[in-house]
Amino acid sequence: MTGSSEIGAILTLLGSGKGELPAQLSIAQKLIEVLPVPVFFKGRDGVYLGVNKAWESFFGIPRGDIVGRPLDAIYPQAPSVAQRHRAMDEELWRHPGDQHYEITVPRSDGALRHTLYY
Repeated sequence: MTGSSEIGAILTLLGSGKGELPAQLSIAQKLIEVLPVPVFFKGRDGVYLGVNKAWESFFGIPRGDIVGRPLDAIYPQAPSVAQRHRAMDEELWRHPGDQHYEITVPRSDGALRHTLYY
């Protein structure tokens, strides 16, 4: 099962309300992994905790090169990018809720990506 059929199956399982928390977390992880949009998780300290396949593809950085590393290590050639992300992260911690911002970020190959973050 791949793509939209896999997403549909996962959503059905999540909506059923059956299963233990570990099973639900496993399902959520699978759902995030197959989403066609880049998804990432960072800790309060700015260290990346995880990314999905779409994130790896969009930014050209394998997850093994990002998970466990802080913003500054990901964007050493663009300190202003790390600084902007850090400022937006702090704003979100101070005022939880929805947030979106635009920023141009470099891929691992040097190409620039105009990116909208939610």
